[in-house]
Amino acid sequence: MHDASMVEPQQSTVGPEEQMKRLTQTSFGVLMVLAVGAIMSATTLMPRAVVAQDSTKTEKPLKIEKVRRGGAYLILESEIQAAASENAFELVQQLRPSMLRGRAANVSSDGGSGGIVVYVDNVRFGGTESLRNVTRIAIREIRFVNAGDATQLFGTGHPSGAILISTKR
Repeated sequence: MHDASMVEPQQSTVGPEEQMKRLTQTSFGVLMVLAVGAIMSATTLMPRAVVAQDSTKTEKPLKIEKVRRGGAYLILESEIQAAASENAFELVQQLRPSMLRGRAANVSSDGGSGGIVVYVDNVRFGGTESLRNVTRIAIREIRFVNAGDATQLFGTGHPSGAILISTKR
């Protein structure tokens, strides 16, 4: 009589060549696991670039933001905030220097006949030099309008166009 708890071991019907093949496959599998483990632990121990941080603040990942850009005749608030300028003249000179160039042969920067006229919130402010009196922090956008558009908006006296500054009011 056979007891159910006693099971006789089965004899292997696999030949020595098959046993060697299985042993090789098992050994290869173990080596792969060890290799992957070594690679994983090596990458976790590799030095990482550390961003200098203030001890009172938590570390934030570096984020490169793309600044939205206006057209050739428009400087947007996002560009103004990203620029390293103190006043409107420096902003225009840095971001759109072509706005400062007159579109006529008779050009002056004092707002007189022939020069570009500057308007702040649709109020005549002067020539291009008056841009130095407008701080960067107050500006929402800067727009250049050609002579024809400036004449339609403000009347005659804009043969080189106008620079319009909108503030954050």
